[in-house]
Amino acid sequence: MVEFLNDGAEAIYRPGNNNVIRYRRHDGVYFHSETLLEVVRALNAARQAGIRIRIRLGDTVTGRDWLEEFDVEGYVGNSMGPLKVPLLLHNRRSLGGSALLDHCIVRIVETRTSRVLYSHPAFHTGTFTVREIGPDEQCGDKSLRNLGYTHAVLVNGQMHANFKKLAAAEKYVRKMSEGDRRNE
Repeated sequence: MVEFLNDGAEAIYRPGNNNVIRYRRHDGVYFHSETLLEVVRALNAARQAGIRIRIRLGDTVTGRDWLEEFDVEGYVGNSMGPLKVPLLLHNRRSLGGSALLDHCIVRIVETRTSRVLYSHPAFHTGTFTVREIGPDEQCGDKSLRNLGYTHAVLVNGQMHANFKKLAAAEKYVRKMSEGDRRNE
């Protein structure tokens, strides 16, 4: 159920389970009430200009990137109906897409030029390390080596992803650390 307040400038959505999500309207689109105005402006500018972007979701207090890989690139659009929320559309012809966790965005980058449209002042991805997988390392009851995995990527010393080739692990690190100030 949606309730509109202040002549539609604000909205409250109650999806159930006693949850309440508050929204504010900007240029006809409703953004989560905790979304920073700089993020709203960057998303609206990208939407109006038809710019393809890559968003980085993360902890908006610390600036730490969550290193999400899926549903993070596309064009900004908006949903239909009375509560229009920002969507990330796969391409310009898409009719629908994923609703953005706009209040969790820590960086927005134009994909074509790598121009940063918004960045949290303390944006960071963590420290990446690539290492060879040992012969005794397991995933559940399966040997990682027997499954074909040769290299692991660690973030801040914690296992993050496994790869079948060193080149694939290095490519992953380049992609995920792209735009981190410490790596620029």
